[in-house]
Order: sequence, then structure tokens, then C-alpha cells
Amino acid sequence: RLDRMSRNLNSSQIERLLENLINQRLVYMDGMEKGYDQSPEVLEQMERTKRQLISRYVIRNLDAKSAQPSQEELRKYYEANPGKFEVTQLNYMLFNIRQFEGDVKKARDAAVDALAKLKKGADFAKITEDVLGKKKPMVMTSRKSQKSFFGNAFDAATWGTPIGEVSEIIETAQGFVILKVVKREKQTFEEAGPYIIQDMAPKSGQNRIEEFYGDLRKKYTVAIDRKVLDSK
Repeated sequence: RLDRMSRNLNSSQIERLLENLINQRLVYMDGMEKGYDQSPEVLEQMERTKRQLISRYVIRNLDAKSAQPSQEELRKYYEANPGKFEVTQLNYMLFNIRQFEGDVKKARDAAVDALAKLKKGADFAKITEDVLGKKKPMVMTSRKSQKSFFGNAFDAATWGTPIGEVSEIIETAQGFVILKVVKREKQTFEEAGPYIIQDMAPKSGQNRIEEFYGDLRKKYTVAIDRKVLDSK
């Protein structure tokens, strides 16, 4: 204990700390000799502290067990929330305002020109390379319940654009975006596993604690004295 407490102290500070610890122990020994350990007030506080410590250890152990939901719970959540595990795979091009030296109009005009070519049948990857100088379009896989960093308009276009088609121009904080939906599918249980755990993590521990309280009330008799409660 002294080693932990004295890491950043100089020698004189360590000596004062040691003197304080010695004094505390001497006072404790004197109190024991005088029988204070048997006083009703001390015994009541000791019992209260013991209850708090034991309860804390029980809940801590329960939390550790609750950290990982069971396979059965994961499967149940997956089957009960099919919409959460739909995914859209898409390609997109971003006409970043910074790339156009901060000129918003120039970035928007480039996006308008690109969209016109795409609607006439131009290849998405070729437009990305010709206009933005990138070898490949950017790729994204988005869950239906997931928010993207591009904002609500982008998310709406992700799910509102038919498969194989391109969206209208989407205005974002970064610039202007055009996306093309490649495919939509539902993740398998195995693919969705990490997302299910992520979704359930905040709820699982609390659910288990509530169940634990319920089990304890079946195990031990609980009676509330309503007359005393009302008088308070």
C-alpha cells in the first residue's frame, strides 16, 4: 500500500506519510483496547459497510457473466429484428468542396455534369476516374439501422434508390455525393453476430439484473410493512 501511495513523493513526504499511517494504526489499537469495536454505533456502521461490499461483489460478478449474451439470446434477437440486419452495398463518388478549392458552385456543377452522363448510361467507375481522378469509386456497406457520417439525405438515398440505379445529387457537409446501389441483402446470423452483440450490450446486463432480482424474490421471503411505510 505504501508503495502505491508514494510513487510521486520525495523522501520527506514519504516519511510524513509513514508517520500518518503509524498514527492511524496506533489510534485504532487504542480504540480496540477501549472496546469501541463493540459499541452499537460502530457495529451498525460495520454491518452496513459489510452489506454494501458484499452486494457490490455479487452485482460485479453478475455483470461479468452478463457481458456476453448467450447464443440463444443472440439468435432470438436476430429473428425478432429482421429489418435491422438488411444491408445495402453501394458505390459512391464525393465531389468534395475542398477538392474544388472551396468553390461550392464548381463542385456542384461537376456533380450535375457527372449525373447527366450517368443517366445517359456512362460507366460509374469511368466517371469517377475521369472527373475525380480516382481509380475506383468509393464503396460502402450500410445497415438499415445504421446512420452514416454523410447525414440523413444520404441515408434516405441509400435505401430509396433502386438496385442498379444512381441517386440524385445529395448535398452533404463535405460536398456533393452521387451513389449507385449495387445490391441489398439480409446478413446471415454469423455476419450479423458482432452487430447483435453491439445492439444488446447496453440492455443485456440490465435485463439480467432485473431477472436476478426476480429470482431472489422467489428465493427469499419479502414483506413490506405498509403501516410503517405510510407513516414515513
